[in-house]
Amino acid sequence: MKKLFFLLGLVLALPALAAQAQDQRSWELLVIDKDPNGTNLRDAPSGKVLKTIANPGDTTLRLVSASGASKGWFKVEAEGQSGWMHGSVLGICSDATEDGEPRLHKGPKDDQGFGPRLAYGSPLTPLDMKGTWLKVRYVDAKGKSLEGWLPEQTLSLGEGGLESCAAAWAKRK
Repeated sequence: MKKLFFLLGLVLALPALAAQAQDQRSWELLVIDKDPNGTNLRDAPSGKVLKTIANPGDTTLRLVSASGASKGWFKVEAEGQSGWMHGSVLGICSDATEDGEPRLHKGPKDDQGFGPRLAYGSPLTPLDMKGTWLKVRYVDAKGKSLEGWLPEQTLSLGEGGLESCAAAWAKRK
C-alpha cells in the first residue's frame, strides 16, 4: 500500500517537476568586479569563500553561468566550480529586439506592463531570475536607478555583444 501511495504521489508530481525543469534557464553573466584581489565564490549566500576568481587586470573577460538566485545572490558555475556570487559583482547588457529597444517590464511576463525603453548595450545589474526572465537594475545617465524584468531575447552576451558589454561596464565604473 505504501508503494502505491508513493507511486501515485510520484505520478502526480511529475508534471510539476517537468514544468519546473523546463522553466530553468542558465544565464551567462560577466564578472564586473574590479577588485584587484579578485572576486569571491562562496559556498552559500554570504557564506564561506570557496575560491577567489582572479582579476587579471587586463582585457580578459570573466564569465559565469548563473542557474539560480536568492535575495540578490546568484548560484553560479565559475572555473569549473559551483558556488554563489552577489549580483553587485555581475553584469549583463540589453540587446536590440525585432521591435527596437527593449522595455523594462513590471513583472516576469509579457502582460505585466511596460516601463521605460533601454538603449542597446545598456549595462544592467542582475537582481533575480525567473525562468526566461531576468530582473535587472538600470542606472540612467542622470544616476536614476530603475528596476524591472527583461525576457531573454532582450539580453545578450552573444557574438560581438560580449566585448561591447564589457566595454560598456568598463566605462561605467
